[in-house]
Amino acid sequence: MLIVHGSKDVITNPEDSLKFYRKISSKDKSYKIFEEGYHQLHEDNEMNNLQKCIYQWCKPRALKSKAFSKEIKSNFSLKFYFRWSQKSRFWNPEKKIFEEKICFYSNIFAF
Repeated sequence: MLIVHGSKDVITNPEDSLKFYRKISSKDKSYKIFEEGYHQLHEDNEMNNLQKCIYQWCKPRALKSKAFSKEIKSNFSLKFYFRWSQKSRFWNPEKKIFEEKICFYSNIFAF
């Protein structure tokens, strides 16, 4: 399990993610805090770093998996797709206010 959180998230506390991570019994788990990230990492300055992190976490697991064929393993890549949207509130640190905007939530598929 991979758990990621932005350290500047004012909607949910990064400490809660860390507490949850510590309770997970699986040995195959990772916790990554993004120092410049807010609540929706896939929508802020950390988006590229988030995608790299997910790719680096998923690739070795996919390559070890018996569920993937050799062809898929040799051409492994992650594609990020945006699937649905909703109006959300975001913290604007410069203005020190919440602003509403339409955001897109992403699904990740391994190929």
